Amino acid sequence: AAVRQAKARGLRVMLVPPLWVESREWRALIDPGSDEGWRAWADAYRSFLLAWAAVAAEADVDLLSIGVELRSWVTTPRVALLLPIIEEVRAQYSGLLTYSSNWDDAEATLVWDAVDLIGINAFYPLAEKDGAGFPELEAGGVRVAAQVDAFARTLGKPVVLTEVGYTTRPDPAVRPWEWPDDMKEVEVDEEAQALAYRALLGPFIHAESCAGFFVWRYYADPQDVSQEAAWGFSPRGKLAEVVIR
Repeated sequence: AAVRQAKARGLRVMLVPPLWVESREWRALIDPGSDEGWRAWADAYRSFLLAWAAVAAEADVDLLSIGVELRSWVTTPRVALLLPIIEEVRAQYSGLLTYSSNWDDAEATLVWDAVDLIGINAFYPLAEKDGAGFPELEAGGVRVAAQVDAFARTLGKPVVLTEVGYTTRPDPAVRPWEWPDDMKEVEVDEEAQALAYRALLGPFIHAESCAGFFVWRYYADPQDVSQEAAWGFSPRGKLAEVVIR
């Protein structure tokens, strides 16, 4: 139903299956610890992913991500356990495939030959220290876009920014990955969020290899303000929304 609603409004739809770890550790650090453990993990992930592939096929989504930030798996020889699963996904779902790599391990990821688009969660730092002005942020965006464009050309595949987002606080482009949930009494800075988006997306939309981007994050219920603090990632109703348009 959500896919139908989105397509009725002219949106492209990507289905993404992120894993949320109960310990609150990062999913990129998952390690079953032994050959037997990894085989059991792969079997469980196969069931998980094929279930979502069935949803993707039924709903006719435009793009399916086969995983999110699974660094301990896809950048190591353990990736051999994932490649047959991707083949099974293709047999079930005829649309485009990507994988959502983290910004700092995209070039070490070993599944790009098995998918159609290079996917990157693009939380690249655009400056090295707080207080950077827009020219410095924009230079960081130009540098990142050039690096990603060169990588995409090397592989001969387009790149999609499977996540791009900034919190609504001062200097969000220095450490864009910082989660807002545990922050206290942060100053809300809509202009800083908007400038960060402009600095990154401006160079990317001019890169021939870039197929587009998905914003992290909008909520299904925009009236539910309990989901995150005012300094959170959502650009809805903020200056950043104008930049995204």
